[in-house]
Formats: sequence, C-alpha cells, structure tokens
Amino acid sequence: MKNDLSFNYVNLNKNSKKFYDKINNLYLRYKKETTAHNSLMENLNRWSKLINSRQTSKIKVVYNNSGSIINSAVIQGDFLITGDLSFYNTTDLNEAYCLSAILNSNILTEQIKIMKSSRHIFKLPFNVGIKKYDSKNLTHQQLANLGRTGQEIAISTIKNALIENKDKFSKYKIQNILNKEIEPILNQIDGLLIKEFKL
Repeated sequence: MKNDLSFNYVNLNKNSKKFYDKINNLYLRYKKETTAHNSLMENLNRWSKLINSRQTSKIKVVYNNSGSIINSAVIQGDFLITGDLSFYNTTDLNEAYCLSAILNSNILTEQIKIMKSSRHIFKLPFNVGIKKYDSKNLTHQQLANLGRTGQEIAISTIKNALIENKDKFSKYKIQNILNKEIEPILNQIDGLLIKEFKL
C-alpha cells in the first residue's frame, strides 16, 4: 500500500501509464505557449503542492489564490487541493472553522484592500497577524462556532438557490443570495475581530 503522494511514471502499471499518456498528450496539445510546465503532472504539482504530505490531512481550510476577496471553506475527507487554491491543514476542526471565519470576514477583506494586491492574494491574510488557535480562548471558540454556522448556512443557501434558479443559474445571482443570508454571521465575526486585532 502506498503511504505517500509521490508520482513516479516508471512505477505506474500498464493501464495507469496508458491513461496518464492520454491525458498528458491532451495537456501538451492544449496548453498555452507561455506555460512553462512541460507535463501535466509538473503543472498540477507546481510548488510541490500536489504531492506534499500536507495533502493527506483530513481537515483543510481552503481559500483562493487570487482575486480581491478571500473566500474560504472547511473541507473534510480525502481531497487533494490543486495549485489554483491554497489550504491550511489541521487536525482540529474547531481551529479550521475559526480560521475560515477570519478568512471570510469583512475585516480581513478591508485589510487586504489596504495592501492593494489582487495577484497572490493568498500571501496577504497572514500579514494581518492572525493568532494561532487557542481552544481556551473564548473569542476563538466563538469564531469557530460562527465559522461552522456560516458554512452550514452557505451550504443550505446554495443548495436551495440552485434548486430554485436551475433555469436561470448565475454565479453572481447565487453570490448575492448568499451574501444576504450570511451577512448577520459576518457582522458577528467582524465584531469579534475588531477586539481580537484591536482595530
């Protein structure tokens, strides 16, 4: 049984090689001329992200690499996070929800706007001085609860919006519905963070 995520083409079985060759040829045929990666695996594994042992974590806080607003979610299970996203791995679900609450907050969004960067946004949140999760810290406990509640509301809101708007589905429409539903949670998170960051 394989215990790590390393990739070695030579060690693949016959059918796996056949499959990899097929998808790698498609990648090579359609990749942009400016793309420096000369194989599908090299592209997927940029920054050694795909085969990193952190990927084996069962709890991850996932967030976007670029854009003007950080969007975060807690995922649990056997998922690999590709190069277009960043993640923080932990063994503590409460820590994950606390961090996700902070990353999704309006306070953090405002701090990132002040730093003025939409490329490599994933580097910016940790310049704000987010404290390591402390299970005895009441504020951290409250943030974890709000993060969990916010994610539950987001999941049910998106499911309902997709059912009700299946013929008129629009990313922006769903975002607007979601923003209204989670606004009270985000306001509570912001109130806690004003004290936490002493803003």
